Amino acid sequence: MMIYLFLAGMMVSCAMHTQAAEDPAAAAIKTPCEADIYLEAIAGHLRKRLTSNADAAEELSGQARRLHLASVATQDETKSCLLGAIAVAAAKKAAAVEDDSEERAHTFKLALTQIAKLRTELAAVATIAQLKLAMKNNGHRRKDTSQATHSIIQADATTPLGCVAQHKLTEGKINSLEPNPTKLLSLRIADSTKAAHGTGDNVLELAMSGSCNQSPQNYETWSSAAASCQQATITDLAPTITRSGHKATGRTEPIKTLQIYATPGDVGDCNPNHDKATEDEKPAEYAAKAICNALQTQPAAGKQLTLSGEALAADMLVVQAAGSCLPAYRGKAKLSEEEQTTLTKFLKDAYGKDSDAFNAKFTTLKPGHKVIIHKGGEVQAVDIGDIRTDGETLNAISIILAKRAAQIAATKQQTKAVDSKTEEKCKPDTEENECKKDSDCEHKDGKCKLKEGVKSENDGKPTNTTANNSFVISKTPLWLAVLLF
Repeated sequence: MMIYLFLAGMMVSCAMHTQAAEDPAAAAIKTPCEADIYLEAIAGHLRKRLTSNADAAEELSGQARRLHLASVATQDETKSCLLGAIAVAAAKKAAAVEDDSEERAHTFKLALTQIAKLRTELAAVATIAQLKLAMKNNGHRRKDTSQATHSIIQADATTPLGCVAQHKLTEGKINSLEPNPTKLLSLRIADSTKAAHGTGDNVLELAMSGSCNQSPQNYETWSSAAASCQQATITDLAPTITRSGHKATGRTEPIKTLQIYATPGDVGDCNPNHDKATEDEKPAEYAAKAICNALQTQPAAGKQLTLSGEALAADMLVVQAAGSCLPAYRGKAKLSEEEQTTLTKFLKDAYGKDSDAFNAKFTTLKPGHKVIIHKGGEVQAVDIGDIRTDGETLNAISIILAKRAAQIAATKQQTKAVDSKTEEKCKPDTEENECKKDSDCEHKDGKCKLKEGVKSENDGKPTNTTANNSFVISKTPLWLAVLLF
């Protein structure tokens, strides 16, 4: 029997330890403005998550842009391929994170929209709850020729509108407690059905000359309250409206509580009773569901790729992209297991053992490596690391490619000029004596020809120059197309 009691006690103890307590700041809420302060704290918490959520995709996108641009900026065929491979992997991962980020952003934004609506309702009931009335100066008159007078009662100009003043006064705290939305269990929101119940007492005070000497009474009819009072001169009644020195009436704050989670006292699944709530029907429950979902949602995670051989060679996106452009594997639909192993080992060595080795090898990523872009109304040189948008990236790439295309065109023109000059001075029908006058020509087999050594030397120069540049020009659009797609 003692064992059972002991086990029962342990179970109760465990239950007590696993059950979460309401956030003290939320439990301290008594007024509409205090409820509004807490809703603002929730909104601030979710706005931070929304910002972090957006930054996740941008980190990877920014890395992809820098790597892409660096791959175009280098004139080394292998380095261009290796940098482009990482850029492809980073861009694909950024796209996946962005899709995930958009879904989460919708959850956060929906909750923020609902919080704004709840705060609008709280501002309305808070204004009513804080309403101050006043008798208008020179606002009294006779009612035509009848035996009555009228006095204008109006809202006092000092009536607080909403809860802005209380927010400033309390610095976002409730009874000196800092809200912690991660521990919130129940929402406190406006109860429009009780808006008038929370109105502060505004008392009409009439000055009597005597006989009002009875003990304070409960609130009754006017005839009962003034039965023993006297005032000889009606003008001495001096009607005023006050909010002090009176017997306070019972008032109910126009707020209500909505349970957020399925189990009272526990942070867990959202309350299933709110699942079918819509914005048109049961808007409060719909808002509670949206807020609960947002509190349960973490920002998307997007970590930049680690620039080391070990990490990059283990990334299949990098391996596949590199295999598509390295000369030894280019054009193959699928690599064999042996080729895959060889390529992975090559990449591990090629990218370097750590980020320092990587940066030392791929110099176009280093700070100080400039590219030309049109920015701020002028063409200027900027670091690759300072390129912030896709537009700036494409602008820089187009300038690099245009410059290289011009270089290739100039080389071809030079080659054409050399060939033309050669053809002119060693024409086949030139007479033998005239042909031999040029040291580059010889008369052989009845024709004037360019000497073999001279021809090989001239042919070699333009051919090599063109080949060195052709890879960069042909490959760069391929990487650009892949990244943009």
